[in-house]
Amino acid sequence: CTLVLDPAEPIVSIVQEWELICDRAWLPDFLTSVQMMGMIIGAMTGSQFADAFGRKTAFYANITIFGSFGLVSGISNNIYLFGASRFLAGIGLGGNNVIRSF
Repeated sequence: CTLVLDPAEPIVSIVQEWELICDRAWLPDFLTSVQMMGMIIGAMTGSQFADAFGRKTAFYANITIFGSFGLVSGISNNIYLFGASRFLAGIGLGGNNVIRSF
């Protein structure tokens, strides 16, 4: 199981660039689970934060966390930074889902 890259063509996907095939094929699914774990933690702590500091403050804090780490995940250059930033973005998103009003 090998990844063959043509040097004439640029790398066009994260799967090719980070070699997420064969023995590393489980990583994309694992990173989705990491983000969901962050959302669970954010949901559990977001309401506590909103009770302590107010919903408006908690809303803006969660939007800032989600936006900041969403941008970091967009410019990450390795899978470890990507995974950590998705986890932290998940915390912001999970907290936001709990405290926002519909």
